[in-house]
Amino acid sequence: MGQIAIRFAALNPRERRFLVVGAAALAAFLLYLLLPEGVEPGGERAGEAARGPVPAFHPPAAPTPAIPSPPSRAAPAATLSGLVLRGVLGGGAAIIGFPDGNQRSVPVGREFLPGVTLKEVALRHVILATASGESRLEFNKPASEAASAAGAVAAAKTPEAERRGRETLEFRAGLMPFEEDGRIRGFAIRPGASLAIFQRAGLRPGDVIVSVNGQAFRSEEKVLELSGELASAKTIEIDFVRGGRRITGKVEPRANRRQ
Repeated sequence: MGQIAIRFAALNPRERRFLVVGAAALAAFLLYLLLPEGVEPGGERAGEAARGPVPAFHPPAAPTPAIPSPPSRAAPAATLSGLVLRGVLGGGAAIIGFPDGNQRSVPVGREFLPGVTLKEVALRHVILATASGESRLEFNKPASEAASAAGAVAAAKTPEAERRGRETLEFRAGLMPFEEDGRIRGFAIRPGASLAIFQRAGLRPGDVIVSVNGQAFRSEEKVLELSGELASAKTIEIDFVRGGRRITGKVEPRANRRQ
């Protein structure tokens, strides 16, 4: 050691700095070789500080058992009790009375109560469709009193009944009440209406029909009964008012004309 110190003292300042720097570099290299792999001089393994603490292990939670949904309740059966047919309208619609006293216009194909649909409209009745079958609802009769047998429904579908049903709908759509002093005095032909029987008698839109075959024509019931009365009459005589003047038109039903 003494010889090393003497030789070190004999060196000039530049050589001493060079030797000190070289010794420091050699010491750092030896320290790197002697430390275990992955351990830094501070005592921690490389990367542990960067990674942070190891999260605690938590076992997966047990799956929550599914809660069974309550059983679905069947919809209540459709009830027709208390329904009353109040009238039929042109275009395939009916006026239905309800148990609470209200009434509403219902078109064919409309479900107006849960499970109850208006299926057909005829002269004096309508057919209601439900899940349990078809029922017949007659004028001013509760549904519980109306016939619902399949035979009654089939009887209503004869060609003659269908023809009269179509005519009744045409009359109901083509005629509108004409009122004076709050009372119905007759039924006027609507603009654009095409009613063959009245056209053959010389009537035009705007004319007010006041009687048919001598009977006053002043109620909805007369409109509904008109098709049947015309079919059975040999001659049809229609009194109407045009421009304040009363006129009478006569025509024969088509059935009589073919004979």
